[in-house]
Amino acid sequence: MAMARRMKEGLLRLGDLSLVAAAVGCGYIGYNMNSREHPGPQQKAVRRRDFTQADIRRIEETFLQLARKYDLDVKQVLQKRDEALKVKEEAATVSTKIIELNKEVSTEIEKLQKLMKLKYQLQHAIASLDQQKRSLDVEAEEISKLVKVKSDLQERYKRICLTPETPELQILSSMVHEKNQILEAEIEQLTRLVKVKQQLLEKFEALDQTFPSHTDDPKLKQGDLS
Repeated sequence: MAMARRMKEGLLRLGDLSLVAAAVGCGYIGYNMNSREHPGPQQKAVRRRDFTQADIRRIEETFLQLARKYDLDVKQVLQKRDEALKVKEEAATVSTKIIELNKEVSTEIEKLQKLMKLKYQLQHAIASLDQQKRSLDVEAEEISKLVKVKSDLQERYKRICLTPETPELQILSSMVHEKNQILEAEIEQLTRLVKVKQQLLEKFEALDQTFPSHTDDPKLKQGDLS
């Protein structure tokens, strides 16, 4: 009966695996139980078939060998099943981690794209500031020239004032005075531009120092990670 229960449990665990061996085993068990309950008719049947004790022992040994082999096969199959379940669980865990990593990578890519967009905007602003700086440099040179002209005119005006006045000198003095006023207005305007230039240069230097450089990122060198 213990052997029958063991084979029944094995069948429930393995399904239809080795049904032939199980059927043979159950048939033998039933035959053995029937012979114990009804010894008389069974002995007659044994005599009719001329079964010897050696034959019976040989059959029992063969069955026990099959049972042991069956138990070993059951253990191996169950072990493989457990390994497969373990691999399946590990694969599910790895898949979950991959999904999480993909989300993190996507988030980092979005951040890098925003930083690249900001970088391009700042580069455009820097290029515009460079152009303004060059224009202001030209204007500063013009201011220097005008200051020199003003200084020359003032010297000439002083020399004219020291000489006796004549109509021609009065006209020339008036023209010099008007020219000085015009030059002073231009110099004042250009001085304001120089101040603006200085402010722009300070902003340019601040941007150049505070803007983070992401072009050396190894991820960006490998591509856009898409």
